Amino acid sequence: MTDMINLTVADRIATVTLDRPPVNAFNAAMFKAFHGILDGLATRTDWSVLHIRSAIKVFSGGADLAEISHALCRSRQDGGGGAKSRGRSRSCSSASPTCRR
Repeated sequence: MTDMINLTVADRIATVTLDRPPVNAFNAAMFKAFHGILDGLATRTDWSVLHIRSAIKVFSGGADLAEISHALCRSRQDGGGGAKSRGRSRSCSSASPTCRR
């Protein structure tokens, strides 16, 4: 368990609670934690129902696009693919305001 994802098991109900405000966007750490919890549950016999919920008003905003954009930018800076390799020349700083050369 992490601060972003919590697991409780009571009355044969495993409850996974997402808690990464403001929108529970999945970044690499949260995705790894979520899969770790599911892998751990696969070996347990004290639950029959899995309930996935949010600690905040929003269930999940999906992927953390800022993290993905930053990773793509770093990849381009390291010489890997990206928009430049597809014939478009776009600097990392214009692709992502959080990624600077």
